[in-house]
Amino acid sequence: MKPFYIAFLLSLLVSSQINGQWKRVGQLPAVDYYSMVYQNHTLYASGANKLYISRNEGSTWDSTAIIAQGVAAIDDFILFDNGLYAGSYGMGVFRSTNNGASWQNITIGIDRYINEFFTWKGQLYASTDDGGVYRLAENKQRWEPFKNGFTWNTSAALSGNSACMVAAGGANGSIFRYTEETGLWEEYYVRGNISPGMNISDIISVNDTLFAATSAGIYSSTNGRQWTNTGTIRNGSYVFLANVKEGIFCVVNHGLNEVSVFKRSKEVNTTPWVQTDFFQNTVVYELLVTPRYLWQARMDGLYYRSLGEYGVTPPFQENDINFSISRIYPNPAAQRINFNITVSKPTQFSATILNTNGQILLQPFQSRILTTGSNLFSVSQNLPVGVYYLSLYVDGRTYTKNFVIAPK
Repeated sequence: MKPFYIAFLLSLLVSSQINGQWKRVGQLPAVDYYSMVYQNHTLYASGANKLYISRNEGSTWDSTAIIAQGVAAIDDFILFDNGLYAGSYGMGVFRSTNNGASWQNITIGIDRYINEFFTWKGQLYASTDDGGVYRLAENKQRWEPFKNGFTWNTSAALSGNSACMVAAGGANGSIFRYTEETGLWEEYYVRGNISPGMNISDIISVNDTLFAATSAGIYSSTNGRQWTNTGTIRNGSYVFLANVKEGIFCVVNHGLNEVSVFKRSKEVNTTPWVQTDFFQNTVVYELLVTPRYLWQARMDGLYYRSLGEYGVTPPFQENDINFSISRIYPNPAAQRINFNITVSKPTQFSATILNTNGQILLQPFQSRILTTGSNLFSVSQNLPVGVYYLSLYVDGRTYTKNFVIAPK
């Protein structure tokens, strides 16, 4: 459960104020939004019991079917292996294989209180409030405990890089590191020792460096063992991070009535955090970057602000990528198309085929792991004659190519 949902249940009557150029999405209900995802040119936001979807960065919105009666909130969701996975607090995990038209509960083997999903090396994991970490079974109908040395029953955050996967412990600045070589979780502390009262609310990976958002600052690590304080910010109850090309954004909730936004360069650890925003009478649950906007999921709606106002650009730029994508061949094609992706290190990859209206038609590859070097892919589908787009999500960036299906 996102930490401040408890405050909502206690019916704290607060109202959000727009600070500066922050604007609320007027097309959506003014309710709690706990999670956001941007993938395949599509923005997803979780409402009370459904997902809202925009294919044009928030200009217009659609929604999925109601996930299930009795679901009070969706704390996290993820796109994985041609499916949408939604985690609730109290009713477990739901999956849709038809873009949200219908949902199936798949809570067998897992705690019902879901905090966060994460994919690592082609597998889907979930952190929970009363069972630690779980992994989705191969049949995708049940879950398996993934403790293997993880000694806490609760974990708020999961992330990883090419070296390891990491998970937040329950308290005291505890963070666990997992590698395939050991097959075990090992406990470390971001400050090097037990720190009572220190919690970890978010972890992200930026250029293969891990950043952990804690109630006492932001710490970075390349190996998951040793962690370095990245600079001074005002401490807060719960902290979340978002990545752009030039830097990292950090949003800090101070109790239940004040929120600060900070930014710093991600290239130099000595660069200080600079405060960019401050507002009151709201709570922010998550932060997200799309090509043009910085987004906040708040307790009274979905808010956005132009990235241009911060003088930064998003991470979706092709002049600093560490992969290359070949042309699609043959093009035009009868049915089968081929393409190569070459990467300099193991990298996660997804592919989606869309029509000219931006509608998702096929998701032939989801959360695959590319091996170092050249990777050949072939897609054969029964598509009508016409123009289509192949959207490739590689190394945190989206790359789109068009192709034509011609008469046989």
